[in-house]
Amino acid sequence: MKNKKDASKIFLILGSVALMIITVGFVVVLLLQKEGVFVKNRASKQSDNKDVKVDIQQPNQNTKTLRQNKKDYTPAEYQNILGVGIDVDWAKTKKGREFYNKQTAIDFKNRGFSHVRIRVKDLATEDLLKHLTRAVDDALDVGLVPIIAYQANDFKNNPNKLEAQRVVDWWEMVAKKFRNYPPEVSFDILIESTDALNKQPAVLNELYENVVVKVRQSNPKRIIFISPIVRSAPENLKLLKIPSKNNGRIMAEWHFYASGPDKTNPKKQWTIGTEKEKELIRQKIKIAKNWEEKTGLKTWVGAWMPGNYNKGDDYSVVEQVGFAKFVSGELRKNKIPFAINSDTKFYDYQKHQWFVDKQPVLDAIFK
Repeated sequence: MKNKKDASKIFLILGSVALMIITVGFVVVLLLQKEGVFVKNRASKQSDNKDVKVDIQQPNQNTKTLRQNKKDYTPAEYQNILGVGIDVDWAKTKKGREFYNKQTAIDFKNRGFSHVRIRVKDLATEDLLKHLTRAVDDALDVGLVPIIAYQANDFKNNPNKLEAQRVVDWWEMVAKKFRNYPPEVSFDILIESTDALNKQPAVLNELYENVVVKVRQSNPKRIIFISPIVRSAPENLKLLKIPSKNNGRIMAEWHFYASGPDKTNPKKQWTIGTEKEKELIRQKIKIAKNWEEKTGLKTWVGAWMPGNYNKGDDYSVVEQVGFAKFVSGELRKNKIPFAINSDTKFYDYQKHQWFVDKQPVLDAIFK
């Protein structure tokens, strides 16, 4: 009888221990899931939800090499590392800064992007530089190449000497802030020449000269981008004057279809991808390639949009995929890296999730 009671006690103790082990194990699994160790890949599943989280919650183990790099890039080498990028609002708007965190950088890297064009429009205050530094640090930490691009709206709208000097001053402060950063960080002096500046290429070239002189004082070998008038059109690359202090580290940014294709506008028409529509794209790329060969400089497409998201948004996903596949394919064929426009069309910053309906478009770009 005593033996039976002892056995019962032993079984009760063992049962309790087993229950504790199972409970602890369950808690550990939940914690690991929360930290991103065990995450299901939901990106490939279509559901009724409008957005989806990309699978991996931590950067790849090999993504911190950009922090350790000390090698200066030639423009040809830098062009080769850019790959596919995206224009991002990590530091441009108040809302963009508010919802940004490092998980965003991780998500963009894990989705397949190689570089980010970090657009900025505000004055270089202490708070803005602090946030911009954070965004650049995060990009480098996860293996994204960060390109800092300045909007300079006041200068574009009123291109006088006072506004030009303010752009020079802005870049002087930013350049000093990033003077000791790895060479993957580059500077894109002006985002898309528009408005009054379009008729004054000499004024734009003077601005580039003065900015580059100032930047070279703290960043003698940093890659710097300059872009032509009329919305960075490749036809106007020929009007650029290469700054005297280029130090062999100047590249040109140009773009097309920055606001997407159009079903009726003959200058950027895309319907079903006719040969005539494809030739429009080929010709613009050819112009840029011819300029590269003539000048010896390298280029990068800083913005093109797979759909007319801001002007009607009336292309079906299938139509967007067709356009995206052709444009990205032609740029790759000509070895010109590019950034698509833009992050908020594909990614929900509040939820840190990718929009499901745009995933086929991104897939077409990455193929």
